[in-house]
Amino acid sequence: MATSYNSLLGKRYETTTLIASGGEGEIYALSSPHQEKVIKVYTKNIDQQQTEKINKMLNFTPSQEFLKQVIWPIDLVMNKGQIQAIIMKKANGTVLNKLKNDTKYSWSLRVKIAKNFCGLLDYVHSEGQVIGDFNSNNFLIDEQSGFVTMVDSDSIHFKDTNGKIHRCPVALPEIVAPELLDVNFTSDPLPTFNQESDYWSLAIHIFQLLTIGWHPFSAALMRVNGKSLPSAASVQHQRVKNCQTPFFR
Repeated sequence: MATSYNSLLGKRYETTTLIASGGEGEIYALSSPHQEKVIKVYTKNIDQQQTEKINKMLNFTPSQEFLKQVIWPIDLVMNKGQIQAIIMKKANGTVLNKLKNDTKYSWSLRVKIAKNFCGLLDYVHSEGQVIGDFNSNNFLIDEQSGFVTMVDSDSIHFKDTNGKIHRCPVALPEIVAPELLDVNFTSDPLPTFNQESDYWSLAIHIFQLLTIGWHPFSAALMRVNGKSLPSAASVQHQRVKNCQTPFFR
């Protein structure tokens, strides 16, 4: 069932089909004349910190190269002083998480993706920003060119035009840098993420791209004296902290 929304910039948007849903909200396609955009409708209340952050993001004007690779909020829908939805440019591609684990994708494509991923991060850092949340579901890949597009950018570790840092409140433990494994991203002093922690997360993704899904700090399940040792997931964090990996010194 179509739903209509009136935006902060005075535009009217009407939803068509549901594209995706997650913990924060649902993303819908839009009818003409806005079919090149999507709307993310929040299904949970947006607190004051996140409201301020998204409003500041709307006023931020990065380079066109940045905007080609990062899907940025371009309009808002407000309801009783709270953000109800954000409007963004539509993006297409295969989710990184699916692609990197699928053997059908060639080595040459994987190398292209790795290079383009580095380029994306360079554009983000050149604007004084830090990604923070490197969830592989937040990156879409063009299967022909290897072009990488970042979506769901409202979770970014954002620095506004006044230099104030707004939180990235989430991060996947298997991707985050070792010094951040015990950090509370919703309450610990800012900044939590930085460019170096972004490089770590990028390196994890590139390693997985080039090894068809293997995590650099994972290991095969072992049996000793007929008993299984703890699985990779349960001991992976400790190996990351201790820099213990079966792949390199």
